[in-house]
Amino acid sequence: MAIGISTVILFFSYTMFIFGFAAASEEDTAFAGGLIGIATGLVPAVFGVLAAVSQRPRSIRSALLATLLWFAIGGPIAILDIPSGLVAGFGAGGVVALRRDPANTATSRAIAVAVCVVYVFVLGRIIPAAALMVGAVLPFLAIGAADSITEREAAAAESESEDEQPSHSPT
Repeated sequence: MAIGISTVILFFSYTMFIFGFAAASEEDTAFAGGLIGIATGLVPAVFGVLAAVSQRPRSIRSALLATLLWFAIGGPIAILDIPSGLVAGFGAGGVVALRRDPANTATSRAIAVAVCVVYVFVLGRIIPAAALMVGAVLPFLAIGAADSITEREAAAAESESEDEQPSHSPT
C-alpha cells in the first residue's frame, strides 16, 4: 500500500519536473520555475508518505535522509539525463524511506534501482517518450519487486534447511 500511494505522489512530482524542464528549454522561465518549485516541494512528501505508510521506525528522519539522497544522487545523474536522474534520486530515497523486513537487503534494493536507471537511460535513447512515462513509476515498484524476490529466496532457504535437518526420534 505504501508503494502504491507514494508512487502516485511521485508521478505528479516527476511529471512536473519533466514539464518544467521542457518549458525551460522553450524560455518560458516563470512557468518552468513554478513547476520545478512545486515538484521539488513534493519530494519530501513522497518520502514522508512512503516512510509513514510503510510504518518505518523514525519515519521523519528517514524521509529527511531520503530527500538528501534524492539531491545527492539524482542531481549529478540528472545533469547527464534528466529522467535517469529522477529515477536514481527517487530510487535511492526509496531504499532508505521504505521499511525493510529482516529478509530484505539494501543491496538488492540498490541493484534494482540501478537496473531501472540503466533501463530508463537506454530506453530514452531508443524511445524517449516511453522512457519518460516508465521512469515515473519504476523506482518504488522495482524496490518492491526486489523485496519480494529476497523474501521468496529467504523462505525457500528456510524450508530447505528444515528439510536437511535430521529428525531425532526417541529410541
